[in-house]
Amino acid sequence: MDRTKMNRYLLGCILTFSLLVISPIDAAERDNFEFDAELFDAEMRRGIDLWSVPGTAVTVVTPDDILFSKSYGTTSINGETPVTSQTLVAAASTSKAMAAVAAMLLVDRGLLSLDDKVSDYLPRLQLSVPYATVELTVRDMLAQTVGIGSNEMDLSLYFHDDDVIYKKLANIEFANSFRSQFTYSNTLYYFLGKVITEAAGEDWKTFIHNELWSPIGMDSTYVSKSHAPQDTVALTPHYWNGHEVLENSIFKPLHNLPTNTSGSFWTTLNDMQLWLQFLLNKGRTASGEQLLKPEILSMVFEPQMLIRESLYPVSNFVDSNWHSYGFGWFQQDIDGYKVDYHTGSVYGLTAMLGIDQARGIGYAIYSNRDHAEMRHAMLWHLMDAGDGTVNRDWNNDTRELFREREKSTIAHSKKVHEARVSGTEPSLRLEDYAGVFQSEDGSFILTVETNGEGELKVTDGLLELYFEHWHNDAFATDDIEYLEPIVWIIDFMLDDLNNVKAIDIGHQILHKVEPKD
Repeated sequence: MDRTKMNRYLLGCILTFSLLVISPIDAAERDNFEFDAELFDAEMRRGIDLWSVPGTAVTVVTPDDILFSKSYGTTSINGETPVTSQTLVAAASTSKAMAAVAAMLLVDRGLLSLDDKVSDYLPRLQLSVPYATVELTVRDMLAQTVGIGSNEMDLSLYFHDDDVIYKKLANIEFANSFRSQFTYSNTLYYFLGKVITEAAGEDWKTFIHNELWSPIGMDSTYVSKSHAPQDTVALTPHYWNGHEVLENSIFKPLHNLPTNTSGSFWTTLNDMQLWLQFLLNKGRTASGEQLLKPEILSMVFEPQMLIRESLYPVSNFVDSNWHSYGFGWFQQDIDGYKVDYHTGSVYGLTAMLGIDQARGIGYAIYSNRDHAEMRHAMLWHLMDAGDGTVNRDWNNDTRELFREREKSTIAHSKKVHEARVSGTEPSLRLEDYAGVFQSEDGSFILTVETNGEGELKVTDGLLELYFEHWHNDAFATDDIEYLEPIVWIIDFMLDDLNNVKAIDIGHQILHKVEPKD
């Protein structure tokens, strides 16, 4: 690390941990923030056009006012239903911040401590590092300092019962050593809900609804989409196929995932306005009720661990001195102001929240196109323009950054196609590839069947995909609608007798389960 970077890093350390002792900001102490609604609207329209977003909803609030609230486009590219402030949208990983505040309600009531050992609440929870199992605290879960990274465990949270999930967790290798650095993962936030249940003495779903959302007035926020009224208008997911935006039908079932405190919540723009104002008002609702002490809520925004490089490419455009993570919030500075923010992405839908507490500004945006990164561009445009000047073209620079990334994805897809061996035939009859396949720990199970139309139907209990012959004993599908055309390949592995013994999918081996007599 050169001297300049080292100096900035050390300065970041000082700035970050000095923030730990900053008290909540009163209205009289807030710095002035300039907001140009006409310019913001124009930039929103530019972003929508640059990213070909069918529909989006965005708001900018202060503790006591709504500076901007507008919806654009339609819920589906194939329909005419307009997006409104009451359209149901996926909170996705911005759910984590709400789960964190629910935990802090328990801290405020003396029912939970950040330094409580998780094993006291979840004795079944075992990690692959015994020391971490013993020492793991609620703070570790909230601050993402455990060391377990994003991996196949994330999917296991949705497809299996607790017995399988606990078993799977115990075998997951750590990406980083315990408490050594920030390591983003959905896994431990999933178990946070179980800790809340044990500490509250009631199911976390009931607790978060009755003790947090209802007092705030968030009557259209749900722990999952399946909990919303069936006739509720919701955003429909879309993806970019390299040429145009299409409705994403494959992943629609995943929007009804089982409830979890990591990312299953659904909400509306109206409710998010109330949520942001609740946070900006230090835990006071619009009706004047103080749900928890300001100093307890402020702990959610205290930096817990420095991040040497942001997970978000656009954030690196910001000339920041430091990056950190609180409880469900990423953090960095711009023009001397700390910004707390978090994204959410779930199969064709995107979300983002941002807060500048010093200037009393909150931001929320929801869109129905996978990886519509105008969400980042508009956050930083908003925060950059707060002093009356805009220092870069956030929309254009963000779009160009991701165009280069998309080119890389297309190049990878091209290599996959070039590696395809032409003129081959499968070794077996189509029906001989059928069977049930599972990972060694039993947490990942696929069922392969024929569909009578020359394809293999592959299901995992939720998704249903169709694979055609690719080459040799491999079959492929391009039904995975995500950013660009990506081919998923299942390679069938045969034994010495030419029988299928296992499959290789994404370098994960699943062994065939022989039927019991």
